[in-house]
Amino acid sequence: ARHGYQDRFNDVIEKWYIANFVQDTNIDHGQYGYPTIHLRGLTPQHTASSFPFSESDSVHQYAAEYYDLKATGRHGKLAISLKGSPTIRVIGNDPYQAANEWWSNRYDNMDSTLTRSFDLTSLKGRQATLQFAAWFDLERDYDYAFAEVSTDGANWTTLKGSATTDSNPNGANWGHGYTGTSGGGNTPQWIQESVDLTPYAGKKIQIRFEEVTDDAVNLQGFAINQVQIPELHFQDAGSSDNRWVSNGFIRSNNILPEHYEMQALIYQGQNFSVSRVSVDLATGQGTLIVPEFGTKVTRVILIVSAYAAETTLLAHYQIDAHIA
Repeated sequence: ARHGYQDRFNDVIEKWYIANFVQDTNIDHGQYGYPTIHLRGLTPQHTASSFPFSESDSVHQYAAEYYDLKATGRHGKLAISLKGSPTIRVIGNDPYQAANEWWSNRYDNMDSTLTRSFDLTSLKGRQATLQFAAWFDLERDYDYAFAEVSTDGANWTTLKGSATTDSNPNGANWGHGYTGTSGGGNTPQWIQESVDLTPYAGKKIQIRFEEVTDDAVNLQGFAINQVQIPELHFQDAGSSDNRWVSNGFIRSNNILPEHYEMQALIYQGQNFSVSRVSVDLATGQGTLIVPEFGTKVTRVILIVSAYAAETTLLAHYQIDAHIA
């Protein structure tokens, strides 16, 4: 804005997608090229020269897929439609047996916590247990999540669970920590954890969930749900904050709105015009009509992009094109 530009961030990104294909500073005041560097030409990932054409695909957030639609046979109006999901998940799970979950968030050099006080004085001389469902995708041996207990709010003890480890190859595990993927496979799964609080029965304590990451790779993070202390008849499915104090954790239904954009470079010989289609946010659908395809219009470069800023999951969609 200081230099007189009216474009917002997404506008700049969309023009950048075009510039990566066109690479010509002589067009439209130079905004579709690189004046000081020469890049290797971009080749569209998808091509079609016969219609109808249909393809299911996916795209990363703030990235683009390119389609080269060539007029080689029939001519008429080219109708291009996109059908995508209007929503996307923040991380790759569904809240466990509930509408919401607590999620650690994800950053490098992060230390996020979720803390709540509990009064176990009525349980003196009895057993006490912390139970919860956990889901995590953490950089193995570098990023860790913990379930912790404190009697003074200053000194914290990590709690041993069935999925924790005390291995500490890189000095990042504070005690008993969760790392890698929950369930032990390539894809994280919800697991049930039960940890012993009996040494704290008869005391007032604080329970804390914490995730700590290093300065390099971060993955999807740590999520919890269905926190229980059965001996207190306490159960929390995440429907409200319920006196949990968050410093970085987010309580949500794990659903975000997805925003797709379609851009078309419509070629007549060597010259092109740009047509943009805002895909409907409520339905995830949009349509572009290109007249005179196969007569005046010789080629359409279709650029499909997605913009959900708070997730790294792929946006899935379907492209259909036919000549009417």
